[in-house]
Amino acid sequence: MSEITAPLRTLLKKDIQWSWHNEHQKALERIKKVLTSSPVLHFYDINKPVTLQVDASQGGLGACLIQEGHPVIYASRSLTNAEQHYAQIEKELPAIVFACERFNQFIYGTQVTVHSDHKPLEAIIAKPLSQAPPRIQRLLIRLQKYHPTVKYVPGKFLFIADTLSRAYLPEEGEQQELNEDIEVMVHNMVTAIPASPEKMAELKEETANETPQQLKQQMVQGWPDRKHEIAQNLATYWNIRHELSEAEDIYEKVSKCATCATYRRRNQKEPMIAHQIPERPWQNLGTDLCECKGKNYLVVVDYYSKFIETALLPNKTAGTVTRHLKSIFARHGIPEELVSDNMPFNSKEFDELAKEWGFKQTTSSPTYAQSNGMSEKAVQTVKRILKKADDPYVGLVEYRNTPVTGMTYSPSQLLMSRTTRTKIPISKELLLPAVPINAQQQLEQRQNQQKQNYDKSTKPLPPLEIGESIHLRQDSIWASQDRISPQHQMDNNTDGTVVTF
Repeated sequence: MSEITAPLRTLLKKDIQWSWHNEHQKALERIKKVLTSSPVLHFYDINKPVTLQVDASQGGLGACLIQEGHPVIYASRSLTNAEQHYAQIEKELPAIVFACERFNQFIYGTQVTVHSDHKPLEAIIAKPLSQAPPRIQRLLIRLQKYHPTVKYVPGKFLFIADTLSRAYLPEEGEQQELNEDIEVMVHNMVTAIPASPEKMAELKEETANETPQQLKQQMVQGWPDRKHEIAQNLATYWNIRHELSEAEDIYEKVSKCATCATYRRRNQKEPMIAHQIPERPWQNLGTDLCECKGKNYLVVVDYYSKFIETALLPNKTAGTVTRHLKSIFARHGIPEELVSDNMPFNSKEFDELAKEWGFKQTTSSPTYAQSNGMSEKAVQTVKRILKKADDPYVGLVEYRNTPVTGMTYSPSQLLMSRTTRTKIPISKELLLPAVPINAQQQLEQRQNQQKQNYDKSTKPLPPLEIGESIHLRQDSIWASQDRISPQHQMDNNTDGTVVTF
């Protein structure tokens, strides 16, 4: 249309004298005919074959859905900073993934032909998934729900997708999650290489030499069509050029940077290691101190029944805490294990109590309250009762008779095999003792569900090895420490604050 209207647009220039000739009249008639005839963009027809035209430039991706030679819908987006440094084949395949996912409502469940000017994609997609480079693998997995047949078409015929890839829209947000997912997979595959640390160090050292660096640059730029067009020292890699991939050059540089190490973010959460479910009530307990409305309280919770005991403390000395624990143990019995934080439970007086009364004392990891999560949850419950209830004792009675979340039994039933009487009227039959059935199974199901929910946003961290340099998280920064010792290795990742470089 711009070609048709060119004679008309010349009349709009300031230095051109108005003069209407035959060429202007013809241009007017032609543009009127074009504008009043069938539109260039066609409606989608579910009965017609679908073709996707895709292309990737240095800065963006372009895609177009075509039926019978007519475009139906266009799409484009910019490449993220990470994608701009990918090898050329690792840019071309995202163009296909982008097109399929953007046009999902048009192509899902149907065969679709994909036109790309990157011929190696025809062979890459046909190969088994295990033979593809790491980033390509992740993208191929995203394509498995579609049925694309990739066909090579010279770039000069992909003018629609080529134009879109160069005039892309700045849409990066939707791809950030995919990019992170791909890089995590690449990192996991690298760390899983069956090679000793010495061999990996040797490989990384050799990779820094001239030829591997030239090879990496060639991968980013893209391989030419003919072998003689590349440097002689890269000819050895010609036959496997489309199976090569680079990983972690940036990762290695950042990981060795002292400043980056000091101010990097916290480690990602690791999968939950849940406490073993006790075999019987009052076998394993958790305890903690809390403050509410200016008063101090001792909180004790049973890991099996979730039954909570609490006591008002005149002070937080070890002697006072010990005396109140004895009172609670006298009512329900002495546990086999007591899990607590460090103060004041790591005092000499408390150690003597544990030895004299015959229970195991386990303290939580410093600065990592989640390792004593049962007690933390019990503290929150006690605080809510103290703040909301006019009479906290009534609140405790009602809590102890309320079924545990995800179970059919209350803490009182699990601990004492009976429901206790409250201010709410209740039939006598419900107050009779009855041993809970399938309580252990319900506890296991409840714990497994909690672990599944927690583990959705976690990943394992690599284990610490003797001799590694470490950093510890202190006051929101990572402080450099001595190399890892055998004792450190035993305590590996207990509090989520150790990172190695």
